[in-house]
Amino acid sequence: MLVAGIGIGLGFLFYVKDTRLPDLWAARLRPLYQASYNKYWVDEFYGWAVTRRVMDAARGVYAVDSKVVDGARQWLSAGLTRLSSRITGRHGSVFRRRAG
Repeated sequence: MLVAGIGIGLGFLFYVKDTRLPDLWAARLRPLYQASYNKYWVDEFYGWAVTRRVMDAARGVYAVDSKVVDGARQWLSAGLTRLSSRITGRHGSVFRRRAG
């Protein structure tokens, strides 16, 4: 309650009683104002240090997964399909019945 009362009192002083005070204090506290306005540049640093690095790593993992892992899986699958076709003599779907 005390902090709220101080805030209301300062608001009344700055914007009702003496309207020159906001500009005066803004000029005096310009560096603090800029830092708080820019959120102390935390978001920019976090974006540079963490987010960009995580996205780069994700692109690398995706490239390896899509080329190496999926390629190996497709190669192995095709090879096993050919091998099973040679062994069983059937080509295509195992659910297809021969007419006869």
